[in-house]
Amino acid sequence: MVRFVLTRIASAIPTLILVSVAVFVMMRFVPGDPATLMLGDLAQPGQVDAMRHQMGLDQPVVVQYLIWAGNVLSGDFGRSIGSGQEVLPLILDRFAVSSTIVFLAVLVASAIAVPAGMLAAWKQDSLRDVTVVATSTILLSIPSFWLGLMLMLIFGLYLGWLPVVGYVPFSRDFAQAALYVILPVVTLVLVESGPIARMARASTIEVARLEYITHARAKGLSESAVMWRHAFKNAFAPTLTLIGLVLGSLLSSIVVIETVFTIPGLGRLLVDAIYARDYPVIQGYDAVRCLHLCRGQPCRRPRLSAARSEGRRMIARVLGRPGLKFNAIFGIAVTGTLIVLAVFGPWIAPYDPLKLDLPSRLSGPSPVHLLGADEFGRDVLSRLASGARTSAWIAFATVVFALILGIVFGVLAGFLRGWVDRVIMMVNDAFLAFPGLLLALGLMAVIGASREGIIVALGLAYMPIVVRVVRASVMSIREREYVEASRVMGNSEIITMARHVLPNCVAPIIVLATTMFGWIILSESALSFLGLGVPPPAPSWGNMLSTARPYIGQAPHLIILPGLCISITLLGINMLGDAVRDWLDPKM
Repeated sequence: MVRFVLTRIASAIPTLILVSVAVFVMMRFVPGDPATLMLGDLAQPGQVDAMRHQMGLDQPVVVQYLIWAGNVLSGDFGRSIGSGQEVLPLILDRFAVSSTIVFLAVLVASAIAVPAGMLAAWKQDSLRDVTVVATSTILLSIPSFWLGLMLMLIFGLYLGWLPVVGYVPFSRDFAQAALYVILPVVTLVLVESGPIARMARASTIEVARLEYITHARAKGLSESAVMWRHAFKNAFAPTLTLIGLVLGSLLSSIVVIETVFTIPGLGRLLVDAIYARDYPVIQGYDAVRCLHLCRGQPCRRPRLSAARSEGRRMIARVLGRPGLKFNAIFGIAVTGTLIVLAVFGPWIAPYDPLKLDLPSRLSGPSPVHLLGADEFGRDVLSRLASGARTSAWIAFATVVFALILGIVFGVLAGFLRGWVDRVIMMVNDAFLAFPGLLLALGLMAVIGASREGIIVALGLAYMPIVVRVVRASVMSIREREYVEASRVMGNSEIITMARHVLPNCVAPIIVLATTMFGWIILSESALSFLGLGVPPPAPSWGNMLSTARPYIGQAPHLIILPGLCISITLLGINMLGDAVRDWLDPKM
């Protein structure tokens, strides 16, 4: 065990170095000079040069990196350019805020979703089971930032029960702090209850079919005793793994919730540092993330192996459910509508989505503007149609881009193995460890804030998933008899890969592509909501939600309609993906 852990740590070190170098270099391409930002635009050139020298920015990039890495190893993360605070205490303070909300949300979500999923599975295909599955499917399709805005609108503005924005530390006033975290915690609980409940349900269904459960029933034990004494421990193992993954992902992606509720957490600190070009904070965040990766990677395999005997089939089944025909019809209808809007949107929209009509600003639905007008009087229906076109084209191009790169590297890694596999997977792990938000902004800073920048950024962010899926499929196929027969016939490795290996990987690639399409629409919306996506005034569903936040009480339709479009689209794509999965592999 000790040797295994040491081996995993040693294998993680090149990945950590690769990530830290990539972040360090990428931040140097982001426009803006930290010295100028500190001194202001009226500073003299001599003052700027002196400040750059003091900060070490006049040194070569290699020297800057080595100095920073040496300081980090000695415990000195530097000082924030914006606030002047030491970076490490600042990051730890913000981490405490984010982790409090995340841990509370995961704890509550697990306490609700695990029993719900198990009880639903114990009476499979009953009304209770259908209700749990339908509810979790809907929750999976709702963006967290829109759900947060809707809860804020209902419970904060309309009912006035809870504060809508801000944060009070628990150490200052426990009762007041509890009130401020209710809405963000409830938002995360609702969003994460869906996947946890479905995993618990799928796990329990598999366990309920095993022989020892039948034996326990034959002994005369009650159903509750069989479920909680015998089924729970074995069914909970893969669910616990998923809960751990949810916990880690939330700590990285909570930035959208912190933006909605104006919470001074770690994610918000990163976004503010990116906008302010605060290099020490960004690099400190990267160092802490790398240390977290190094700590978690050695333990990852043992934790997963505990659930391996039951977990693989359960994870594969987690999205499977009855109703293939309905899933296919609904998914095709939604996806078809999105495609029609993407192709014919400019001719369908009643107005130019950029046309201003100031007398109609913030007006509700009317015969003139069927879905109302925004803060500049622009027609909401036309902007929603144009946003659908934007989302569809970005998602399609990103999926194609990620698939091309992922298939090439995945096939090479899985088929050739050896040092090729090790190098490719080391770089792949570096991409997986890279903060997605930072990757998106860094690439868009180099390429420019544009749709092309989003496609490249999101494509590189999702490429590692494709590499892993394709590599796993190729590794299972490369030992088959027909592959060996191709080699015996004298075919080269390239011909064998192209003719015999790659065509048999099509099914999992198609399933992954349909799933990725929905993920990318959600990611693009989240980036646009944070101000890092499609630049205004071009409409996208995410930036429509972002610009409507100040008018949430005055014109709630500006919040409700774009969020509904995102949710219905995600629901349709998820259901289509389920139908494709069931069609390609009925055993799932």
